[in-house]
Amino acid sequence: MKYYVYMLFDKSNDEIFYIGKGQDYRLHAHKGDKSFTGKVEKIKELEEAKTLGEKIIGRFKTEAEALSVEAVLIKWVYGFDNLTNLTRGYKNYNIRDFGDFNELPGIDLEKKAPLKDGSYTKGLTEKIIKNQVQEKLDNVNQIAHDILPKNYEIAKPDLTAPQDPTQFIYKEGWPARIRIKIGPAGQSISPAFFLVSPEQKNTFIEFVERLGAKVSNKKANAFIMTKSLEGVVGVKGSFNKRIRADDNESISCLITDMVEFLNQYST
Repeated sequence: MKYYVYMLFDKSNDEIFYIGKGQDYRLHAHKGDKSFTGKVEKIKELEEAKTLGEKIIGRFKTEAEALSVEAVLIKWVYGFDNLTNLTRGYKNYNIRDFGDFNELPGIDLEKKAPLKDGSYTKGLTEKIIKNQVQEKLDNVNQIAHDILPKNYEIAKPDLTAPQDPTQFIYKEGWPARIRIKIGPAGQSISPAFFLVSPEQKNTFIEFVERLGAKVSNKKANAFIMTKSLEGVVGVKGSFNKRIRADDNESISCLITDMVEFLNQYST
């Protein structure tokens, strides 16, 4: 069969770090990748140690089948935050997050189109309350106040978009804001660099492109996940570790590292 889903892994401990979909020689094409990503850095590390593993997981008749299996493996089986993949896969919004056992609109519960009755938002709000997301964001806010000087703008936690409960941090002269998101499941931190304002969009895009990354949609409220910056000089490891929403020490290190990184690009 033409299409397949494959894994890259460390043969010394069988730890899988990348899931992909391909055909023909795609499985072996990553070795020539020159981009600055965690995947590429991991491949280099394991090639030097002679422990890089490449295996096909399954073969499929159609590309749609392969894409679906790839997305399930990335998002539910191994967990996006535990891999070096930069995307969650095809139609991943229909797939449960790794470790999330809550009732989810559109998965456990029928999603009613066009969702103008507020049921989707209500479901997310109920999850936020149940999983104490407000309290966890308040904790992130307090940590930021504890470790940063008064010249930093530490906004109040923003829960106006229930799908993206967020804490923003900014300092005058930065090309981007720090966004720390805790999803409605309340389990882990998702850090990103976020557009400061529509007027500064070009500044933000220039900043991202200087790092060798890309803003996928320049017309949107631009942001870039720190996962996309793996391998960039100056990006510390805490950017890309999966951090629990209740791990205060790791949250403190994350904020410190992100602040130090942006301070290098202050105007």
